[in-house]
Amino acid sequence: MTETVTFFRENDESLIIVDVKINDSVLHLAFDTGATHTVIDLTALLVAGVELPKNKETSLFETANGVLEARVLNVPIMSFANIKRPNFTLTTYDYLAQGILTDIDGVLGLDFLQGYKFCVDTVKYELSFTKIE
Repeated sequence: MTETVTFFRENDESLIIVDVKINDSVLHLAFDTGATHTVIDLTALLVAGVELPKNKETSLFETANGVLEARVLNVPIMSFANIKRPNFTLTTYDYLAQGILTDIDGVLGLDFLQGYKFCVDTVKYELSFTKIE
């Protein structure tokens, strides 16, 4: 079954912004087909009620600006469109502590879309998802 959702884009050079739910909170993430991992701002996760584990498991990940070390944690449930990921592992980064001010809460990466075929329609501002069995 294919589901189609609309996305927001200010202009042809803007990021594709989608609404993602963690717990009962809606976060605004950039839909990034070039990102291997989902990365969400630490402050956005705290506001969404995600509890930070006592252990500080970290991972290195590559960005356009070089390799960064970031905290890895699981969220109880993360959903977007018809995709629901229980106990989803994501990377969190403290944007504010790094001097990053942005209107988005993070990046939705390919790890979240694993097992789905998707199409980005930049004319209709739609994303279509089909689960691959």
